[in-house]
Amino acid sequence: MNLKQVLYQVSKQGIKLWAEDSELKINAPKGSLTAEIRDALLQNKSELVQLLQGPKSNNLTANFIPLVPISRSNCFTPSYQQERLWSVAQLMPGQGTLNISKSVRIQGVINIPVLQASWNKIVSRHEILRTSFALVEGSLVQNVLPHLEVTISVEDYPGLSAAEIAAVIEENFTQESRKYFDLSQAPLFDLKLLRCSDTDGVLFLIFHHIITDGLSINLLIQELLSLYDTSLDQKQSPLTELEIQYGDYAVWQRQWLQGEVLEKGLNYWQKQLAGVSTLYPVPIDNFPLAPSFRSRQKTFEIPATTLSAIQKLSNQYSVTPVVIL
Repeated sequence: MNLKQVLYQVSKQGIKLWAEDSELKINAPKGSLTAEIRDALLQNKSELVQLLQGPKSNNLTANFIPLVPISRSNCFTPSYQQERLWSVAQLMPGQGTLNISKSVRIQGVINIPVLQASWNKIVSRHEILRTSFALVEGSLVQNVLPHLEVTISVEDYPGLSAAEIAAVIEENFTQESRKYFDLSQAPLFDLKLLRCSDTDGVLFLIFHHIITDGLSINLLIQELLSLYDTSLDQKQSPLTELEIQYGDYAVWQRQWLQGEVLEKGLNYWQKQLAGVSTLYPVPIDNFPLAPSFRSRQKTFEIPATTLSAIQKLSNQYSVTPVVIL
């Protein structure tokens, strides 16, 4: 397992990790620490300890406060990321350009009632999936519905050739990905199942970026498939109750990023950007008045030696490899 997979498995099993004096400490429910997870923890020990201890030289760790559950309420302050995305969405009314979309191919007989029930358990498990946004006295807040049940729409396309199925999938995925979400109304996601035959289907999952990101969607899909499989086998859910919800993080972020922490961060960037021209010096292409928001994907490989050097440099400066790239 890589580090991300280890963190997911640990979270799913309810295993607690922390670091003391450069040692990895573990508190695991009985039977949850399998041999596979134990081996993965050993293989990723140094990275886990470094992650848990946090960057020692980063001034932003000053005045650190613990992330703990807050008193439950149906109304939370948004995170700064959510506030930014809400502001961007106001500049593009009626568009779905801030959506994140995924598709999952499901092989075998699809039990739609079980799939439906499994997804609603995920919705019940994650407050962010029951969240909408509104302005209250000029300030943005996120509202969480205490309960929400949704229906997965289903469309059947039997008897099509492989080429026809591929065309239908592409057309539907493009159409669903452009779905417009009113941020004041939950849910801010949509699920659609295309059944190509009795034993083959594609599940589309469309989310507004304000409630999720690419990594989180992958985790949600893993949870959904895990619940679906265990429900089919009439086994107990493998998912433990979440101690921290996104609303807890949003409140924590606001409490932490103020005072000395905020001042140091602002001073850093003011120093870095001092003297920078407000005019972009490099000629750029002329963009159309109505952007298409179309993009392309470029795939390439990074040699292992280069990747190792990038990782070392990112650790040195307490940033992610993406920042270095």
